[in-house]
Amino acid sequence: MPDDIPNLDTAAAAGGSPWGEDGPSRWPGFSFVLCALLAAIGLVTAVVTAIGGDLPRAAFLVGATIVMGHFAGWFYASRRYPRDINPQIARIDDGTPGVSFRYRTAMYYWTASNSVLMTLALIAIALALLPDSMVIAIVLLLLAAFPVLMAFALLRHAPGRLTLVPAGIYHSSIAFTYFAPWDTVREVGSSEFARTPLIAVAAMPSEATRIVRAAPHAIAGWEQRLFPVLAIQVPWLSSDPVAVYQTLRHYHENPEHRAELSSEAALDRVRQRRFLLRPDNR
Repeated sequence: MPDDIPNLDTAAAAGGSPWGEDGPSRWPGFSFVLCALLAAIGLVTAVVTAIGGDLPRAAFLVGATIVMGHFAGWFYASRRYPRDINPQIARIDDGTPGVSFRYRTAMYYWTASNSVLMTLALIAIALALLPDSMVIAIVLLLLAAFPVLMAFALLRHAPGRLTLVPAGIYHSSIAFTYFAPWDTVREVGSSEFARTPLIAVAAMPSEATRIVRAAPHAIAGWEQRLFPVLAIQVPWLSSDPVAVYQTLRHYHENPEHRAELSSEAALDRVRQRRFLLRPDNR
């Protein structure tokens, strides 16, 4: 296991959640409040400025408001986790069907749109500097390419998903697509990395382990550094993270039930939360 990931917390509460009864914290946090406040102030100021007749400055303030609003949207979405359970039957790369949990469309939107807005902001600043500061403008234009390229790489394989099949765990994430056989999984627990709550599956590499796709390191380098730990970022899940965690633990601890993972029986189990979990998974 990589040295830079915190120890996994595998002790389940009464409901089988490592985050306590209510799951991971759902408060949007100070960053959301600050960005939302700045967006509101910017919008009011833009209206007042437009009424005063200074349309160029009003347009600038509207742009700043849109940027701050999107930052606020990202912070809000990254802390408001779903309560619903939305498993599906989906096929992995080798055609095997399994119980699948998709990633949230909202997180892709907020992340990609913020990258595009960053690109537009850099382009606008570069154009404003022309022709007096040609060198700085060229540097900014070159830098403007990186956020939009990151957005393209992010959306190219969207949406990600976590799929459990009888043979193992298939995770198509931001960083890479990774398959870990069940017999290599040592434990399923929770952790936190870069202030992001995780469902962490500690698996040992084997000949049957495979990396189907790897994203550029600049997009999700820290997630790749955790390999061979399969790190599922809680904010990106479209289903209740507690239910996803419980599903992983159930099929890890009850191998005799894995054969049902390709059938509707597994969907019924997950939707009804009929999990058999040990009080302590250490």
